[in-house]
Amino acid sequence: MSNSEKLKALLESKELQCNSKIKKLKRNMKIIKCISVTISISTIIILAIMASTVVLSPIVISILSIISGTLIGIDFKFKFDNRTFEKIQLINKLNEIQTKLEYVNSSNGNLTEQEYNNIFKEFNTVL
Repeated sequence: MSNSEKLKALLESKELQCNSKIKKLKRNMKIIKCISVTISISTIIILAIMASTVVLSPIVISILSIISGTLIGIDFKFKFDNRTFEKIQLINKLNEIQTKLEYVNSSNGNLTEQEYNNIFKEFNTVL
């Protein structure tokens, strides 16, 4: 197996890994968004119940306030857990991998030893 074939196999495997991580991250972001919307709606409902004219005992108002505050805290945790930066980094890494893969394909197996070593060192890490 030549150096170009080895690099091509390495870059293709890294490309598959990067694509799968991006898909997982997008799926997780959708799930978190749904949870966040559900939490926001629940908080609004709880606050509407507390503001209604229905007479509630002080203990119920306290419990509803605690639940509402907890839900808001969880919602902020989801919103401030910024996954978009991680997604952008993975997309940039994928673009870089695809560019190097195109370069290796265009060289038709005529890579120098130094080019091979540089590309191998650059991409032979865990994503």
